[in-house]
Amino acid sequence: MLKSKSLLILIVITTVFIIGYVIDAFQNKKVEKSSQIKQTNNLNLKPAYDNAYDYKYVPHADNGVSIALVSEDHSTVIGENNFSMSNKQQFYSTIAVINQTNRKRDYVLMPLVDYKQEEILIGEQTTNTYRFSLEAKQIAFIPFMLPKLNKGFHDIILALAPDPDDKNLDIQYRRQTELSHMMFKRLNIQVNKNDKMNVTYEKFDETSNDNGLSGVIVTKSKELKPWLIENINSENDIDYHLNIGNDLDKKSHFALISLLDWKQTPIKGDKHVLFGELNPNSSTTIKGVIKQNLVQEGTSNFTVIYIPLSDQQSNIKNADMDSEPSIRIALNKNLNQ
Repeated sequence: MLKSKSLLILIVITTVFIIGYVIDAFQNKKVEKSSQIKQTNNLNLKPAYDNAYDYKYVPHADNGVSIALVSEDHSTVIGENNFSMSNKQQFYSTIAVINQTNRKRDYVLMPLVDYKQEEILIGEQTTNTYRFSLEAKQIAFIPFMLPKLNKGFHDIILALAPDPDDKNLDIQYRRQTELSHMMFKRLNIQVNKNDKMNVTYEKFDETSNDNGLSGVIVTKSKELKPWLIENINSENDIDYHLNIGNDLDKKSHFALISLLDWKQTPIKGDKHVLFGELNPNSSTTIKGVIKQNLVQEGTSNFTVIYIPLSDQQSNIKNADMDSEPSIRIALNKNLNQ
């Protein structure tokens, strides 16, 4: 985002706490695969719904959405983001989602495991796009279990999108989605050893960051003007530009991913994740392409997510480590025109 737009972050009314724990799927002993499946099936993964304000930790507000990871009995929230476990364990917790508006809303919850949208066991389903609805002032408690993770460091992001099927083509609506149409809960998990993730960062042609750009702005042309709506009436692929900036006095590292109708899609060539680094106070522009055959007839929603990465890839406690969504861009496809 640009520095002049930084106050838009205040639009997002989000309270994020976390408590998680690991369950030993193997009872600390060698067992057959069927034993693991049996124990997994015995977990209570049925979602529960309640009046949000029956819980003291729920913030009172008349707008927005809050997310939290909570204890299994729904009574406690703790602000911890970093966990360690053995490779014989699986991470299990419950995410709470609170609808603070005065109307019913739909939501989609997407798990990102090491920046890739992965199927997990969530709310009695195995899926990478968990859909649900909440009445006004209602809270949902949705249990989930991550798949077994390999040894090393893992970055987990639970991405939430309210009103996922809103196809509004009003320009003002699209502008207002900047920074405010998605929420994220992020946690780090170390399995067995304190290793960093094996990441190769791309380097780019850089210029001075005179516009004070921080994060990413998606544009249709080279002009630094946010891309809002694209009317598609040909069978050509859709070109766009990723404008990425670092306004810090130190080198920045990041991951970029894109979602088309809440499914991860290639962001550069055949890459589903773009890892990059920028020198202090610099910016760059990268060309992106959306393949025509991935876009459905009618209106689709397209979003790019900028994920800051720490040099240590751990201890994600600071606000500057929060993921940022681009504007929710409308791709309005009508080949019959």
